[in-house]
Amino acid sequence: MAGSVEAYFDSVADGYDSHKRAGWYQAHGELVLGLAGKLPAGARVLDIGCGTGHLLRRMATDQPAIEALGVDLSARMVALARAAGAAYPGLRFERMDWEAPGAPAGVEGTGFDLVTCLNCAHYFADPVAAFRRMRHALKPGGRLLLLDRARDGAPATALLGLLHRHLLRDRVRFHAASDLSRMVGVAGFAEVRIAARVHRWAWKGKLVTSLAVIQAQASPKTLREDHS
Repeated sequence: MAGSVEAYFDSVADGYDSHKRAGWYQAHGELVLGLAGKLPAGARVLDIGCGTGHLLRRMATDQPAIEALGVDLSARMVALARAAGAAYPGLRFERMDWEAPGAPAGVEGTGFDLVTCLNCAHYFADPVAAFRRMRHALKPGGRLLLLDRARDGAPATALLGLLHRHLLRDRVRFHAASDLSRMVGVAGFAEVRIAARVHRWAWKGKLVTSLAVIQAQASPKTLREDHS
């Protein structure tokens, strides 16, 4: 499945920031940026599923003192992100399969202040394991902002999920907002909450939008327990 996801995003990468849904995806980034708020100088940010790097470029434009790493499964997306981000000295982009066996090289345990992950959760074969890795990448007290499509309140998304499960037979699964929140908690995060819900008709060129943003914190206690 990872190969087919990578091939798909490689194929759409060159037009990703200009196609008809680009404004819809970029609006997701603006929502997360608003929740992230002002970060301290030198703050370290990890963006999982960074695509062309649009979110990190927006963040670095407003807060040039941050250091940020964007990772993505698609080599073509990463190449475009590197080219577009060359003018931002604090940004770095790497091709990485977040769910590959073993710890993501150079990421886990490196003390990020903020981890963002937009529109990736429905691709994870084991979301709890993926979220646990995100927690391990954070420093104690660091934050997670996870945005994904939520199937509750969106019959079209629920139907699409059934199509993936029973016809396409791949691992794409859309979750309810409460299920995303629960899985983040099971992964060991503290102070888990649904920080934002968006349910809109005809928003940014999409007929129905149902999104959830989960905010959580890497608890020093659970990080210690992991390594005890």
